[in-house]
Amino acid sequence: MSRALTATVLAGLAVTAAATTAAADALSFKLLPRYSYATFKSDAPLETVVGHTADTGLQGELTVDPARPQEARGTVKVDMNTVRTGVDKRDADMRAKPYLETDVEGNRWVTFDVKHVEIAGPLEPGKPMPAKIRCVLTVKQKPV
Repeated sequence: MSRALTATVLAGLAVTAAATTAAADALSFKLLPRYSYATFKSDAPLETVVGHTADTGLQGELTVDPARPQEARGTVKVDMNTVRTGVDKRDADMRAKPYLETDVEGNRWVTFDVKHVEIAGPLEPGKPMPAKIRCVLTVKQKPV
């Protein structure tokens, strides 16, 4: 699996979270696997491949202080053993050598570590706010 392929996983990641108060002003969010999913799209030379996973294939959490959203921190993990593309042989090849090698426990999870958040304007309670989230993507125990 190419870096471009794994990097697109982040673009397709949809997270549904429940908020709980963690500290005085900070909020903690935990990904709710039953309501969340991750997808990736890869434009290969002969075809476009789309993969997805949901439920137990996802884990994640985020902590953010609304007064300082740029300092948000969190991690989302995708279990690559649960990702399906619709073709069993392709899925098996993707998980085997020389690609993901998910039989090695350290290679099983692709992780996104949130490092920085940029918001488009002032926060207004109860209103959506566009934001850019910068992450470190780790595949096969190697940061990308």
